Amino acid sequence: MLRQKLRPLVIIGSFLGLTETVLGIGVLKVQGNIQVARAVFVMAFPVLVLIAFIAILWNRAHVLYPPSEYGDRDPNVFASAVKNSPVGKYLQLAKSVEKDPTDWKPDFHS
Repeated sequence: MLRQKLRPLVIIGSFLGLTETVLGIGVLKVQGNIQVARAVFVMAFPVLVLIAFIAILWNRAHVLYPPSEYGDRDPNVFASAVKNSPVGKYLQLAKSVEKDPTDWKPDFHS
């Protein structure tokens, strides 16, 4: 039997699915202001998790790769390759534009 690798996205999705299911059942079991508060939380919680996930993906994408993805490479070499990829250069350019929107160069091919 094949052993399936747990990916961070699977873990996050499972956590959100279980949380939303339990909280959704909880919303149906209560009445009044508590029901409204829980319903708002059930709708806002996945958005907050998504924002956190995007923040991690934007700033530290290499932490979302499990060690099995490194192959025979040193994890530090793998992480630096992710940081120094063309995507990493575009992220650095986007961060510099974010700091000062008036100071940017339209040359994305450098």
